[in-house]
Amino acid sequence: MSRRTSQRRALRILGLIAAVGGLIGFTVFGWEFGGSDSTVATVVGVAFAALAVAVMLYDRFV
Repeated sequence: MSRRTSQRRALRILGLIAAVGGLIGFTVFGWEFGGSDSTVATVVGVAFAALAVAVMLYDRFV
């Protein structure tokens, strides 16, 4: 398996974890983006976005 394929798999897994975490956060904890108390949701979303960008940059330049 090439490195590029493994990186794409990593991004798919990261996206799946983020989606499941978002669904659980929304249904169980009531997290919403743009809500009055959305600090946790925003922090989690920004962390996943930063991780996805880091993986893509690593894949592109290393």
